[in-house]
Amino acid sequence: MRFLGPQISRDKLLGLGLAGLSLLMALGTASYFGVAGGDFPIAIFAWPALGFLLGLAIFLFGFVEAGLNVDDEIEQFPELIQDDLHNLRSGNFTPTHFFFGLTLAAIVIEFLTLFLFRKETASWGPVNVLIVALVVVVVTLALSLRARWFQRRKQRLQTRVYVIPAIGWLICILIGVSFAEPKEWGGTSSLERSRAASTEAYVVSSRTSYFFVDSSFELMDGIVSGLECDDEACLILLLIVVVAIVVLASATIPHFWVVGTMLLLTLMAVVTLRELLYREDHAIST
Repeated sequence: MRFLGPQISRDKLLGLGLAGLSLLMALGTASYFGVAGGDFPIAIFAWPALGFLLGLAIFLFGFVEAGLNVDDEIEQFPELIQDDLHNLRSGNFTPTHFFFGLTLAAIVIEFLTLFLFRKETASWGPVNVLIVALVVVVVTLALSLRARWFQRRKQRLQTRVYVIPAIGWLICILIGVSFAEPKEWGGTSSLERSRAASTEAYVVSSRTSYFFVDSSFELMDGIVSGLECDDEACLILLLIVVVAIVVLASATIPHFWVVGTMLLLTLMAVVTLRELLYREDHAIST
């Protein structure tokens, strides 16, 4: 265990911030459902619970950032983004700035859409869809941060590396809103969906639910296991394959668009972070 010194380190600040934000998120969620009435969907609290535990682990120990190979990036973060801040203050907008803005907008749209369609109640049999999405996000994030294309920042990535998962995310969320959800709910309105979800869990037929869970986990395992690439050409090819598979699965597997959009949104965020950490005068190689 590491103890606090005279000046708290940046990784400890990150851990405290993550734990505090997760706790506020859990309290806010509980307050909302308390005012709205009805049962608390336990699955929705898995996200802030993981964030809280992760924040405590970062604050108390060093294995998280060391295991992800981001301990140096955390400590040097303010210095590494100075060039992007300088360009922003100078009015010199770069693709990195657009990546950051688009990713933030996508995150807001993602969670508003999940809330609108009450996906906290969606399940594949006994397995909640948001739990599956959480596992996929964690594994994708861990593998991406440790991948060579993220760690070896000798030059900037081509814009298409961000555009490919971004287009895939947009297609998947459009599939969910315009095709998958109307089909699954029989064309009912959002108000009718909300009423139905508040009284009964929104599940797939028990005959097929285990098939969806097994096939979804196998599909995600095959996708995320290939995130290790040596060069940009490999990464671009991988992203194209990932987007094609996720789009197809989102159109054919109930609720899968939730998992698919979360996966692609995670890749968008990691690419954005990688470009923020890159500096023309201070390229990092490991």
